[in-house]
Amino acid sequence: MSTIQRVAAKGNGTSALHAVSSTGSGNSLVLRIWLSTSTAPTSVTDSAGGTWVQRDGNAGAIFVYDRIGAAAGVTSVTANFGSAFYLSMVSEHDDIVSFDKFKYAEAAAQTAPTSGNTTTTAFADEIALGFFATFSGAAQGFAAGAGYTADTGTGLSAGSINDTTNGNSAFCESRVLTVTGTYAATATCTSSYVYSVIATYRKSTGASARSAEPVSVVAACSAITAPRLEPPTPVLSGPVLTRNARATRGMTSRSSQSTCRSPSG
Repeated sequence: MSTIQRVAAKGNGTSALHAVSSTGSGNSLVLRIWLSTSTAPTSVTDSAGGTWVQRDGNAGAIFVYDRIGAAAGVTSVTANFGSAFYLSMVSEHDDIVSFDKFKYAEAAAQTAPTSGNTTTTAFADEIALGFFATFSGAAQGFAAGAGYTADTGTGLSAGSINDTTNGNSAFCESRVLTVTGTYAATATCTSSYVYSVIATYRKSTGASARSAEPVSVVAACSAITAPRLEPPTPVLSGPVLTRNARATRGMTSRSSQSTCRSPSG
């Protein structure tokens, strides 16, 4: 799995702007966002005018959107919504090919929050993206669950997005999956009401092998001139043929031709 960049955003308003470095051609973008209103964004847009797909089914307060195979040159991603506190992150991946599973949960007094298990993943090679959020204080001491790694990037501190101004925090983690199964995003934190999500994506198993093209055997010459046969020159001087006439009788004159060989010699 190769994650190119991660950019977090936080605040209070009607939109969340993520200023990303110009994206690579064919790469995928994933947005994970928590909104205090528990109402999905009205739209997600980017600077290249791409189409974003919502994956969470309005399950709760965390929403997941993606743009698979984004065009090159995206420099910003914006989520638009009614006035709300927000915590969000956009990540760019060069090996995500399709969305697979999503699971959401929320509960009070959590020190080991979990999204709950997904249904069985469709593919062995996937990436799991975990996201946790709380409005119970900006410093929750989040840490990644077993098998997960805290995400790094712009606006992230050891995987956490800490909004000290508004007293909210989120935590982002990821995990590479290598076998099919049911999976949950897990973490640890100080006791808090926590919203938890896992989203899994199928990933490519490596650089796509370029299919071999058949090698054509091309003649070294662009054209071949076929020999042209000429009839014998008639002799009209009498019944006795001259030496020159006998020598030329039955012979043909041929046009010059090129000799071509196949590349194999």
